[in-house]
Amino acid sequence: MLVQQKKVQAADWKIALIHYLIGGFAAPLILGTLSSRIIPSFFPQASSTFSMLPAALSTLFSLVILFVCALYSAKYISGRYLIHKPSSVVRLAALYFIVGSLIPWIVGAILTGGMIFLAMSSFSSAQLFLVISSLILGLAIFYIASRMYITATPGQISPIVPPSPSRL
Repeated sequence: MLVQQKKVQAADWKIALIHYLIGGFAAPLILGTLSSRIIPSFFPQASSTFSMLPAALSTLFSLVILFVCALYSAKYISGRYLIHKPSSVVRLAALYFIVGSLIPWIVGAILTGGMIFLAMSSFSSAQLFLVISSLILGLAIFYIASRMYITATPGQISPIVPPSPSRL
């Protein structure tokens, strides 16, 4: 016989942060880093025509990993926490994802005195497209997976605050 675990009450910002840290940061970072090291090993002598193929495949695989991690995290928090407003949790998690994606660029710009952008100017247009599109697609995938799988706790009614007498 399975014992139902009691769900925990937490603020939306905390639930969203946990979702981002599990499904949008830690697991995708670890698994994405592994895939970016393993996939190019299958293409040791990529010709100039297909030089972006290993990077594109690694990026594609990382986006699939992001979806699976966001799905796992959404199901985990939906089962562990009382969620009254899933849309609020999803929006906050997406905001954390955006900020978390921009922090490395901001810190890099600060630490290098803006030299990171000079280094980016040496990227080919295909490389720059791959970086920017992977960030945008990553956000879209994380948001859509979160929106689809973070659900309100069944049977929970959002507290309705009656208007104060002064507003009547």
